[in-house]
Amino acid sequence: MIEIFAWIVIVIVLSLVASYHYYMNIRSEQPYLRKGSESLESKPIKIILHGPCASGKSTHSKELSKSLNIPVIDSDFHRFYPAHEFEWKNKSRAEFVAAVEKDMDQYREKGWVFDGRVLQLPSVVREANVLIMMDYALIVTYWRLLVRCVSRCISKTKCCNGNVERWTNQLGKDSLFVFEFSCMVDAKKQSSSSYFQSAFATRYGRFVKET
Repeated sequence: MIEIFAWIVIVIVLSLVASYHYYMNIRSEQPYLRKGSESLESKPIKIILHGPCASGKSTHSKELSKSLNIPVIDSDFHRFYPAHEFEWKNKSRAEFVAAVEKDMDQYREKGWVFDGRVLQLPSVVREANVLIMMDYALIVTYWRLLVRCVSRCISKTKCCNGNVERWTNQLGKDSLFVFEFSCMVDAKKQSSSSYFQSAFATRYGRFVKET
């Protein structure tokens, strides 16, 4: 009974926050497409899918991987220890970076699509030649996150290197909904930063937005 009440409160609060964010978001349009001068014809294509949780990064990365015949580098897989070793435990930054760069070295000549945020991974930004920003309204990603979370909790679907989401994980400081808000803030800050702007000054960056 307490869990049901807690979920009702979470949904109400998130709906209010998401509605406010949606209202603020539609007041200013973001660019959908940015183009540069760098040609991709003679280079392995290396794509970054950057954005908050539940923005569709994994879905789009799988579709791109299939259509372009390039492997996916899954940041969530590398970010956590295997579940049989430690349940829901993050690797250190050095371990995380090393694991990602190992995949980059392996796929350097073939190309890749990177699924995840790149705040801690300047090496990924340096090598990438396509940037896709999954810039959705918070109300969209929160709804998707809620549906995904309920589905995974019921089905016990494994994710993030074999881990399983549980109801109790969403009621504390490690809640995905708290993490989602911080991801949204970080993603927007990073996408508008001089770091991203200079890194992709001569490259293509497609901005995907849904309202």
